[in-house]
Amino acid sequence: MKAINKKILLLTLAGFVLTGGCDKNDTTIEKDFYYSDNRKIYLEKAEHWLTVQVTEDGTEKFKDETLDKFDFEIRLRIYPERHFFWVEKRDGSKIDVNNLTEETNIVRTFPAYYKICDVGGDTIHYIMTDVFSVRFADDVSKEEVKKMNEQYFVEIINTGFDNEYCLRLTEKSSLTTLEVANIYYEDDLTIWSLPSFLVPITFESSKNNSYFDDQRHLL
Repeated sequence: MKAINKKILLLTLAGFVLTGGCDKNDTTIEKDFYYSDNRKIYLEKAEHWLTVQVTEDGTEKFKDETLDKFDFEIRLRIYPERHFFWVEKRDGSKIDVNNLTEETNIVRTFPAYYKICDVGGDTIHYIMTDVFSVRFADDVSKEEVKKMNEQYFVEIINTGFDNEYCLRLTEKSSLTTLEVANIYYEDDLTIWSLPSFLVPITFESSKNNSYFDDQRHLL
């Protein structure tokens, strides 16, 4: 059997939509969707993996104690400087989020989502964090943006052209990033709003391909 090397690329899904060959599942909960071109793109909420944000001084405890306590495996470390981890239950069982929130080294949790595509049956993972992107209408002022952000406990990470903003949902909010991104989309002040999902993409290559790690992929 040919040996395989695997390489994972994180694609930030903000302003870019993966919809080809995927359809809504009948069991999807109504709130588990995001908007694209005035359409609702439905997602399934994962039960045995999610994203957790850990306190700055609690990272080592999380890796040394919390993972074993909850039978977690780290799938990916996201935003290392902000201590985000994509974790999964080793035995595939459902994660009890309420138990996690009692851990002093865990700041908050973020649900993860997935879609199973009709073509090939592949599963696309959508990793959620606290980041989303918004384009406000051209005539919306900075004061109006500030007022809306304050209402939903959102802060600005950076700004772009055409009144576009990269935003972060703060710890004060009781809503999920997906819910807030949808609220912004539905508001008359905005043109569009998308959560910045992280989508892991796996590439495969022959073990003897010495140039594999130097490859760059157009998406």
